[in-house]
Amino acid sequence: MKPLVFNATPLIYITKVGLAKIFEQLKDEKLTSPHVKREVVDKGKHKGIPDAIILDEMFTNHVFRVNQVKNRKLLASLRETKGLHTTDAEVLVIARERDGIAVIDDEVARKTASIYEISYVGTPYILIRAVFHRLITKERAKQAINDMILAGWRCSLESYAKIMDAIERCDKRQGRTRIEKPKKQHPNRHSLKELIESKNVKEGGTMETAVKNVRKEGFGILKGLPPFTAKDELTAHD
Repeated sequence: MKPLVFNATPLIYITKVGLAKIFEQLKDEKLTSPHVKREVVDKGKHKGIPDAIILDEMFTNHVFRVNQVKNRKLLASLRETKGLHTTDAEVLVIARERDGIAVIDDEVARKTASIYEISYVGTPYILIRAVFHRLITKERAKQAINDMILAGWRCSLESYAKIMDAIERCDKRQGRTRIEKPKKQHPNRHSLKELIESKNVKEGGTMETAVKNVRKEGFGILKGLPPFTAKDELTAHD
């Protein structure tokens, strides 16, 4: 099983919506970089953010392990990429060195991972994995997506629908994975409508602060990626 190498975003938002227990329950080895730890724990505690206290305890209990970057040449090369943050660069290098999977949402980071042939997934992957292993229900995963968006996690309307559909179709029975066929009526139509109405979004608009303009690539990652499915989020992008 490949280790998961986390950037700050999934750590912050999954903890923020009250699902930090998922990190402890997933059996994968969970790694991150020194800069990510400083961002989510040290800076967070200095600001008095409750999420930081929970994450600090997880680092103390070795739920997450901090890895130092060894390939300084590759790190220096990645840091020259326009728009790529230091935390993203470190995560990508560690994922390459450990033959792991980078858990990243940033568009530039994901595009860079694709160019360097580094496997990656996004924050929804963690929630779908939790549903797959029956750590949380589908309903709890869907609510988590809504809560993350309201807390500032960015997601296009199109990607929102695809993520919800992926959660709904993810199932595990008798030790095997089963992808359910889509129903004619989208099971999350009302929740999507309510979320849009709560943010006062007019037709053709976007959710205030939390959602970018709709992009056809899905997930707001990069142009040309295939449609998002439950299978996609249960399999890393190589």
